[in-house]
Amino acid sequence: MSAKSPFKITIISFTIIWFFNLKMLAQDFKTSNLPIFLINTRYDPITGKYEEILDDPRIIADLKIVRRPGKDARNYITDQNTVEFLNYNGKIDIEIRGSSSQVLPKKQYGFSTKLSNGITNNNVSLLDMPADNDWILNSLAFDPSLVRDFFCYNLYNDMGNYTTRTQYCEVVLNGKYLGLYILQEKLKQGTERINVTKIKSSDINLPELSGGYIIKADKIDSWAEVGWTMKSYYPPDNDVEYVAVLPKYDEIKTQQLAYIKNVFLNLETQAKLRNIDIITGFPSIIDIQSFVDYMLISELSANVDSYQYSTFFNKERDGKLRAGPIWDSNLTFGNDLFFWGLDRSWFNTWQFDNGDNEGSYYWKDLFNTTRYKCYLTKRWKELRLPGNVFDINKMYSLLDSAKIKISEASVNENIRWGTVPNINGEIQQIKNFISDRINWMNIQFGSTTACEGVSVPPVVISKIHYNPSTSTNYPASWSQEFIEISNISDQDQDLTGVFFSGIGFSYLFPKNSKIKAHNSLFLARDTSVFRKKYNRTAFGKFNINLPDNSQKLILSDAWGNSIDFVEYSSSIPWPDAFQNGNYLNLKDKNTDNNDPLNWEIQPDNFLVNTMDEGMTEKQLIYPNPTRGVITLPAGVTSGNIELYNSFGQKIKHIKTDESIIDLTGNLPGIYFLIIKGNSIDTSYKIILQ
Repeated sequence: MSAKSPFKITIISFTIIWFFNLKMLAQDFKTSNLPIFLINTRYDPITGKYEEILDDPRIIADLKIVRRPGKDARNYITDQNTVEFLNYNGKIDIEIRGSSSQVLPKKQYGFSTKLSNGITNNNVSLLDMPADNDWILNSLAFDPSLVRDFFCYNLYNDMGNYTTRTQYCEVVLNGKYLGLYILQEKLKQGTERINVTKIKSSDINLPELSGGYIIKADKIDSWAEVGWTMKSYYPPDNDVEYVAVLPKYDEIKTQQLAYIKNVFLNLETQAKLRNIDIITGFPSIIDIQSFVDYMLISELSANVDSYQYSTFFNKERDGKLRAGPIWDSNLTFGNDLFFWGLDRSWFNTWQFDNGDNEGSYYWKDLFNTTRYKCYLTKRWKELRLPGNVFDINKMYSLLDSAKIKISEASVNENIRWGTVPNINGEIQQIKNFISDRINWMNIQFGSTTACEGVSVPPVVISKIHYNPSTSTNYPASWSQEFIEISNISDQDQDLTGVFFSGIGFSYLFPKNSKIKAHNSLFLARDTSVFRKKYNRTAFGKFNINLPDNSQKLILSDAWGNSIDFVEYSSSIPWPDAFQNGNYLNLKDKNTDNNDPLNWEIQPDNFLVNTMDEGMTEKQLIYPNPTRGVITLPAGVTSGNIELYNSFGQKIKHIKTDESIIDLTGNLPGIYFLIIKGNSIDTSYKIILQ
């Protein structure tokens, strides 16, 4: 008898109950330790029936979410008429969703929050998730443990990736208890979801043509939806179907489909060739770390759908192809659709090499490339460190906390559907599988010598202008955005293949990019505006806007080795650079630039003609450093001079026709003197002793 036999017997017995509806009892549900969803469809008094929720089209319904404030507060059905206890009270449109799960009597649903007219989308925050209008009620289909989706999604998020956020809840439809569900976000484009640029129908030429895209390999309902197919090693006649999610399959332009399809075909070619060149090989095509993380969560969980179905990808404009987010993790940790004769989630088999659902060629080819496998192994060992995401005790703790959270609801679920007779046993079986899986995977991985101690360029992100103010001359804030990269070493550095990884911002340095010792370069959103406003030449152009509230800026080499990381924010304790004419400036380039206390704000006109741009001696202020009295450069007596401190605060406006200025009386420190010109302002950094 196999190690999975208890799972198999349990699932088969549950399925018999499901299909024959032997236990469809509706209990007297009144209260829960979880949020309560109360859904009501339109009632017809003539027939005495409620409108049925269909697979398609969506119907209008009313939703109330009961959640009392407080960490351990209980919720009651009777709270539905108390405004302060309602997390949401309004219209939705709703439909049945899912594929194989639709054969079950307990349905899962997709819904959108609407304004009172029932038509207009209403972006709201549900259960503390970021505001949006597209949501899913996950019915936990085919999972007697009720935790597999919740567990996998949380692991993947803890790895530093985005996938849907989750909140357990109990659902009542038209007065009848439906059971335990997970509220989760629909995977879609958005700054708080899959954060890629929303490509437009007019974006048919580069660089706009390069992104953003969301693509998935999945079961496709209609052949008309399929964008293209790719072969799998096994079964050899098992085509993997790819469909566009962004732009939608029925809206994508011919040029866009051809572009993104060729990205995948090029990946297939270079992976098969084991081409690891950072200019021509697969490292130039994909964000390595995203593929590594996707494979590790898929393999740890032994997800039978990964690679072939519910497999998402995204690509930002000018960015690399990224794997993820993960989706549909119910058939994991030894669980499968046994009653359909499927038995594929084993602790001792790679899912990309299990003889079924292996996915496209490139997954196995990547794994069989020595350098890629080295990074896969390295990341595995990192995640397995004590206290890290794959620490077995930490995973057990997450499972136990989920079990405690849903223990009460699991009883209700079993009374309603007869599918969870022993949740303690189900959780223990998952723990046993994890232990066996980790031991087996540890043996399969090899050495990490070739990818340990990799040297990366000593460069740092030192200036960020994410939300410039507007003016008559510069009416578009986004066009003035820039990032400065500084070389803090004594040697020139090669930036070939260096790129901004992660999601939400992208830029790839081209071949033979260089940055001189102790020098800086700028990346600008609009290079012509940058030249005009700041009187400088930008090294390169990025093609998406910097987010105004917060963004992770992750600078990596071609293999994903971290070079620098900054997660700026428009909120305290970060200095305020939100459309007030200031940019963020790193005070000391040798300090931790992810610490907001190491940043200051400077007015953007500080950037104009500052003396670090190689001014001649005749152009310099002297003495500098000074004890108070300075002499302006020859010929400068404009009479329109402003003095700022290092925090970007204007100290005084100086009117003089003289070339000598007395700064005595100001505290010692760093100051900036702005000399206003007719067309260009000139900035000087003054050190007052």
